[in-house]
Amino acid sequence: MIAETTRYLVWATVVENRFTGEDANVLVIESQEIARNAIPGSFVTIKVGNGDEPLLRRPFSIHRVMENRFFWLLVRKIGKGTRRIALTQPGEQISVLGPLGCGYQPSKDIRRVVLVGGGVGVAPLLFAADRLLQDKVETVVALGAARSGNLYSMDAFRLLEAPVHLATEDGSTGRKGLVTDLLAETIPTDPIEILMMRKKRGFDADLLAEKIPPAEFTEIFACGPMPMLGAVARWARAHGVKCKVCLETVMACGVGSCQGCAIPIRSISDAVSHYERICCEGPVFDSWAVFPQEEAHG
Repeated sequence: MIAETTRYLVWATVVENRFTGEDANVLVIESQEIARNAIPGSFVTIKVGNGDEPLLRRPFSIHRVMENRFFWLLVRKIGKGTRRIALTQPGEQISVLGPLGCGYQPSKDIRRVVLVGGGVGVAPLLFAADRLLQDKVETVVALGAARSGNLYSMDAFRLLEAPVHLATEDGSTGRKGLVTDLLAETIPTDPIEILMMRKKRGFDADLLAEKIPPAEFTEIFACGPMPMLGAVARWARAHGVKCKVCLETVMACGVGSCQGCAIPIRSISDAVSHYERICCEGPVFDSWAVFPQEEAHG
C-alpha cells in the first residue's frame, strides 16, 4: 500500500454536480491541495452543513482526479447527511479534510490488475484505473450491482482504455449474477483457459504468450460490501492471486484519534497479530490480513 500523504483542511468549491445511476451524484470539487496529493484508495471527509447537526463528517473515497486541480466524489444518497451533501450546488463551498489513508499500489512484478467493484464500491476504482493506465499497467474492470440503476459513473468507465465487464443480480445489464462471477472470466488460472483466451483475442500462443500473464503476475484491487470482499478474498486465495481490498466503514474522526475503526490484522500464519485503523493504516489492506483463512476457504 502507498503510505498516507499530507492532509489538508480546506474550504473547497463545488464546480459541478451531476446525477449518476438512480440514487447517486458525482460532485466535482476544486482544490489543488487535495487533488495534487491524492492517491488511488485515499479518501476525504466532508462536513455536513455549517452547524453541529449532524456532528460527524462523512468519509468518501476520491473517485477521480483531474488536472491536479479537481477531484470527484461519488455520493450515494443513503441518509440525511449524504442527501444534504448530494444537494450541494455549483458555486457552494464545503469543508473538506484530506486526502486521508493509504492507497492501492501494485505488488512487485505485477503486470496486470483487475479492478473489482460492487455498488458504490466502484468509487476508488476509477481513480485507480486512471493511474494504472497512466503507468502502462494492463488493467481490466469488473463491476457489479443489484440492478443497472446501481451501476455508477458508467460513462467514465466505458471511456477508459480498458475492458469493462458488468454483472447485475437481476440481469438488467451485463451478466446475470454477482460481480464475483466475473473473476473466472477476467483472471484465467488454468493453462488451457489462458490458451483459449489468447486464441479468442487472436494472439499466437507461441509468439505472444506474454499477452495474458498467468495468475501469479495478476493482482486484484477490490472495493465493495464486506460479503463481496470476503468472496473475492476466497476466490483469490483459492487460485493463488494476490488481492488488495479497500474497506468501507463509518468513521468518527477519520484521522486515527478515536480508534473507532480499528480492525484485527492477521499474520501470514492466520493468527491475529495486532489491530490497525481503517482510516490511517487502511483503507487498503492485503486481503489475507483482513479475512481469516477459515473464512476464505468457507
